[in-house]
Amino acid sequence: DSGKSTLVGVLSKGELDDGRGSARLKVFNFTHEAENGRTSSIGQEIMGFDDENKWVEPERVNATKNQSWSHIMEKAKRLVTFIDLCGHEKYLKTTMFGLVGLMPDY
Repeated sequence: DSGKSTLVGVLSKGELDDGRGSARLKVFNFTHEAENGRTSSIGQEIMGFDDENKWVEPERVNATKNQSWSHIMEKAKRLVTFIDLCGHEKYLKTTMFGLVGLMPDY
């Protein structure tokens, strides 16, 4: 309930949230996440930067992850990967796996 998925959606898709969760809907993996408003899975999004350190915009905001990532990978020289994890206690095991299993680096 702190806006992690919304922040990832705004940064990676380049569109502001409408105050009702439109940005987070673009990063949810499952329909039940959109229905109850809680992330229950590990989500990943990327943000790319070109030679001049300018943000590589996704080709289309509503493109599939494969289409969007292909475009970003093709144009970007540097990447930032966002890992969106569950915040609710019910999904603590999934969050812990995301923290240690994916070996995030800073």
